[in-house]
Amino acid sequence: MRRIRIKSRVVVTAAFIIIAVLLVVPVIVWFLKPAILLNMWIVDKTVPQNDFREHGGLFWIFNFEKIKDKNQNPYNLKKDYFGFHPDSKNYRIRDIGFKDIQQKYYPDIIYLTDAYGVYKDDLNKNSKLDTKSELIYGGITKNDLLYINASLKNNILVGEFNIFQYPTEKAVSERLQDIFGVE
Repeated sequence: MRRIRIKSRVVVTAAFIIIAVLLVVPVIVWFLKPAILLNMWIVDKTVPQNDFREHGGLFWIFNFEKIKDKNQNPYNLKKDYFGFHPDSKNYRIRDIGFKDIQQKYYPDIIYLTDAYGVYKDDLNKNSKLDTKSELIYGGITKNDLLYINASLKNNILVGEFNIFQYPTEKAVSERLQDIFGVE
């Protein structure tokens, strides 16, 4: 009887140690994994509220994969994107500009996440199904396209489906379709 208790304790202890190692090793491996340094442009023109749902998953992947900017800082969900930046009472807009296309700012990846835009009712949370209020900001613009084109140098360009649709102008949409090779 005593041998069975000792064996069962050994088995339980061994099982506990194995489970603990299986849980701890992946965490240790993640901490030891080197960061991937990438200069990325994320363009999200549809951020009416502070939930960042249109690009939140993308930033989660960046953090999980330890993707950081060239200064080894983690990408920040709230500030490291071009587009509409809501505030508690106001908003600001950060568009791609000349300083962003200078040699030191060439992106490794350009990710166009959402271009649907922000409408007046989106800010007031008065949005009703099947109605659109006045557009405040949205769509890929001619300037965006100019800077994106000037920045395409052996890098990756990713675009989600709605970058071609309203409120992106037809001529810009057609040029984007040419770049992506789609109709």
